[in-house]
Amino acid sequence: MAPGSSPSLAWLPDAGGYEIAFVGSDHNLWRAFPDTNAPTLAVLQPPAASVVRTLRSIEVTFSEAVTNVDAADLLVNGAAATNLIQLSPARFRFELPQPPTGSVNVAFATGHGVRDLSPAANAFAGASWSYTLDPNAPLPLVRITEFMAANAATIVDEDGDASDWIELQNAGTNSVSLADWLLTDDATVPGKWRFPAVTLTPGQFKLVWASAKNRTNATAPLHTNFKLDRGGGYLALFDADTNLISAFTNYPSQFTDVSYGISSNAVGYFATPTP
Repeated sequence: MAPGSSPSLAWLPDAGGYEIAFVGSDHNLWRAFPDTNAPTLAVLQPPAASVVRTLRSIEVTFSEAVTNVDAADLLVNGAAATNLIQLSPARFRFELPQPPTGSVNVAFATGHGVRDLSPAANAFAGASWSYTLDPNAPLPLVRITEFMAANAATIVDEDGDASDWIELQNAGTNSVSLADWLLTDDATVPGKWRFPAVTLTPGQFKLVWASAKNRTNATAPLHTNFKLDRGGGYLALFDADTNLISAFTNYPSQFTDVSYGISSNAVGYFATPTP
């Protein structure tokens, strides 16, 4: 480190069980520190404290890659989950029978073996949370607010393509998990494209590209497996139980770089798109 300069740290991602850092203003000195950070819960689907109409699976994302995860590690009202699907090194879906209506208590079992992959095998401390299961709860207030079926120069996707797009908004007061929700341009095929595990907080907007690229990585831009018909057609959003949530059942012909949607409860064209 040069005389008179101030030290700084620039952390790199976990590497082989060590936290690697550059130390010094010129980043010319490397040091490795043993990884002593235990994994924690980063994301839950459905989010904790949600009111849900059904509960047949719970997705858990840890803060880092973990091992020794078993279906029996997750207890729902004291009963172990019945199946486990690993979606990534840090993300797992626990499947379970639908519990009784009312308060549902979820917790990791005492004595679970969840550890990270570091040489120290740092143990996950466990966690608990709850849901309210109410099959008669009002349907979530998620709406298709705006879409564009003839995008030429309004916005571009991550590939630089002027793909068509669909905008959703959670107009309710509770967070809504879109896991396994559905978008379609065909009234006879509600399940044409399925959402990954993403959540909309109250008031949040979500843009989905209608590009036919079919991308469902929850941490990256989402792309449907269909494009929108600029000549007019059908566009609908269904929840995971195929309840119709929002739809344009017979939208009219669309114009280049003009969007269509709902504003102040009126349906029509937007001369100035607002994705």
